[in-house]
Amino acid sequence: MSQSHRRADHLPLAMRRVLIVEDSSVIAAKLSLIVASAGAEIVGPVATVASAINAIATVSWIDAAVLDVDLRGELVFGVAEALVARQVPLLFLTGYDLKALPEPWRAWPLMQKPFASTDVVNAVRAAIKAGPRRLDVTPSQTLSLGDRRRSDAVNASRNLIMESRIIRNKD
Repeated sequence: MSQSHRRADHLPLAMRRVLIVEDSSVIAAKLSLIVASAGAEIVGPVATVASAINAIATVSWIDAAVLDVDLRGELVFGVAEALVARQVPLLFLTGYDLKALPEPWRAWPLMQKPFASTDVVNAVRAAIKAGPRRLDVTPSQTLSLGDRRRSDAVNASRNLIMESRIIRNKD
């Protein structure tokens, strides 16, 4: 076995393909760097629901996916449903609180922004280890207008904090 293969075998996400769905280019670049540094091949990153659905349809396999919940005002749950249909483990990465996710998505792994690099790698590994899940009911994608406004404000604030940390090189 070559030296590079031995090193790759010790990386936590070696030989894995991970889809990154994130609309902030700063956060998407950081996520891609984190996951690639752990040995994974990156699919994307993609920033829209349509491009995520296209990636899922055209890539031969995906081992896991990291999904931002709100992509420029479009909720990502249709992407999550497509991944569940392909039996791909996923985790949500968001500035939203857990309560902002519709049922049954609250049962899926969730990381909140801002995040630490090691937490991302550990969460992706845990999602892969847990394996695919089934979606037993059709989820509701609606929040009340007041809840949506509050959640949007929290999400925007957390995205700004995350981007600021990345720009300042503070994990």
